[in-house]
Amino acid sequence: MYDLVIKNCLVNDAVTDIAVANGKIAAIGSISDAATETFDASGMAALPPFYNTHTHAAMTLLRSCAEDMELFDWLSNHIWPIEAKLTEEDIYIGTRMATVEMIRSGTVYFNDSYWMPQSGLRAVRESGMRATLGLLYLCNPSGDVPDAARLANEALLEAHNADDVLINVAHAPHAIYTVSEDVLRHIASMMETDGFQCHIHAAETAKEVEDCRKEHNGMTPIEYLDSVGLVNDRTMLAHCVHLTDSDREIIAERGAFIAHNPVSNFETLQRCL
Repeated sequence: MYDLVIKNCLVNDAVTDIAVANGKIAAIGSISDAATETFDASGMAALPPFYNTHTHAAMTLLRSCAEDMELFDWLSNHIWPIEAKLTEEDIYIGTRMATVEMIRSGTVYFNDSYWMPQSGLRAVRESGMRATLGLLYLCNPSGDVPDAARLANEALLEAHNADDVLINVAHAPHAIYTVSEDVLRHIASMMETDGFQCHIHAAETAKEVEDCRKEHNGMTPIEYLDSVGLVNDRTMLAHCVHLTDSDREIIAERGAFIAHNPVSNFETLQRCL
């Protein structure tokens, strides 16, 4: 017996049925077996789903708060002051809104990093979507992860069920300019034993690359991340607008992944052309 049978759906130019069991497609064809639920998809087509590999889902609440400005001005003077006032309930509501939008668009998975990720976990569970939720790391001026962020990460780990096939947890250091080298190296060490992925902003702006070269003996952000052990086949590098040929070689050799964001980086991309 199937959990769901989708009837009369267009698949590869043919009208057929799709059976779902235990959260997975179990059969495609003419299906007469009993099902807990049946859905008539006449006039609809089954298409490959979308995967959103870099999100801050709760920021649906912040749309139009600040637009058309350089990243560091946008973050420091507009976004971070607002985010400091967000509550766990705000983040839950914002993430829930984002999951509704993604489901409507055919997106079935997203890779998220944001404040108080345990609130995002609650929204994802209610949505039935697949997701990877990040343990967020941002350091204070002394180079340590603040207690609030550390406690939020602990809350996510405590609330997350390791047997949950739909939701994973990853390390999500924000960026090389907000996370100290000691913390980045510690994350790389943890990845060797916990099996988690890493999700980090990298080479997003020319300023980030310039500052990195000044602070880390001429290394680019990718070279620097590689030097601390954070570029590997479980690393998702977000943005990567400003890469050198050497950066591309490192990413390819390590088997890391890039999450391109052409809409959010459109102005930056225009300046590069």
